Amino acid sequence: MPFTPIPQVVRHRLTTLMVGLVVVAIAGGLALQQSATADIPSFQQPPNLANPTKYKTLTDVLPSVQSLLLKFVGAVTLLAFMAGAYSYFLSGGNEEQLNKGRQQMVGSLIAFFIVVAAAGIVSIFEKLFKTGHPF
Repeated sequence: MPFTPIPQVVRHRLTTLMVGLVVVAIAGGLALQQSATADIPSFQQPPNLANPTKYKTLTDVLPSVQSLLLKFVGAVTLLAFMAGAYSYFLSGGNEEQLNKGRQQMVGSLIAFFIVVAAAGIVSIFEKLFKTGHPF
């Protein structure tokens, strides 16, 4: 069975879906972080069991997960941009390859800026809910 390439429209929709899922995951993490800080009694550990991590609660873990997720998405968008640049520069004058590489570079830049903007919006909301004013 020969390899059939994924149509551009499907790849664009998958990329948009992935970026949307990242934004929802970041926003959901913030919401979970805010709801976890409510007046809920914490669970106590058994007296002789030491915590092997530096995290005591879920709200301590979420910023690290969010940071790791942002680094991962940044790396993926950088790789997508480099793949588009590779396709663009090695197109050999083929107009279809030129357009494909250009579209991939532009799409990865747009995805990167969406992720950075989402992180900024989450940071603003986090500061707003913690201090009462965003700046």
